[in-house]
Amino acid sequence: WASGICPSFPDYAIGQGDSWESEQTLPFPFYALEATGKEATISVKSNYTVKKVRNGGKIVEIEEERRISYIGWTETASMSVMVEGSGKGKANWESDADRGIVNKSEYQQFVEKPAIYVYGQSEQVDQVRAEYNMVYRMTLDKFKN
Repeated sequence: WASGICPSFPDYAIGQGDSWESEQTLPFPFYALEATGKEATISVKSNYTVKKVRNGGKIVEIEEERRISYIGWTETASMSVMVEGSGKGKANWESDADRGIVNKSEYQQFVEKPAIYVYGQSEQVDQVRAEYNMVYRMTLDKFKN
């Protein structure tokens, strides 16, 4: 699912310094998640800015500021839990404009004061102080048509 949170490009040509906004909501399936009574999703509101255009407009570097709403499963050392909350993040993307693919990306998202649910329970765990930080890095090694 993480690879599905790629930049959402506008319907017009972009150049260095251009900015735009987008919103997307993506469900992501986890095995037997229905036991929690929640649907795992991430909603992202993004502000994009083109930082650099290289190779005659073929390679575009984009910076993204995002606000997220996240409901998802994670496994800790001692238990499986559901995490639910909102937060913010920042991403950098390098896209190949000719082929319409992402060459590499790196983003970090932080969920502020998430609600924690033990897997299979509908009640939030009381008196839990948690932070949820997601870091994602991707580089395209090879592309085959």
